[in-house]
Amino acid sequence: MKKFLKILISCVLIVLVILPMFLYLNPFAWGMRPSREYYSEKTQQLITDLNTKYHLDMNIKVESIDTLWYFRDVKHHRISELKHFELYLQENKTDTIKIRKYVQEFNDKFEHRMYFDSVKVNSKDNSVIYKTKINE
Repeated sequence: MKKFLKILISCVLIVLVILPMFLYLNPFAWGMRPSREYYSEKTQQLITDLNTKYHLDMNIKVESIDTLWYFRDVKHHRISELKHFELYLQENKTDTIKIRKYVQEFNDKFEHRMYFDSVKVNSKDNSVIYKTKINE
């Protein structure tokens, strides 16, 4: 009985030491895994349609805020301040009226507008930022 008790205690101690090692030394627990991107097909299709309609080359940056974790945090009210959705203009010089019409139509048809407070358009060469509020 003493031998069984010693084996049981040693197994429990080993589990108590090894389990935290797996939790704290695991690279996936420390955020080394790539963030899960959530790109909606509707959003991608909307950007493609607007690009052909207005003859612009807008894209979403890969490191944008459009992640599933951000959507979950907003849904569960863990975030106090909403962020802006960023679009990147690849062209050098473009008509500002065309960009504003693009952004306005994007605002009207964007399916995830409740998760963002504004749309921000960054131009490739200049630092001009077109920022518009999203109307809910």
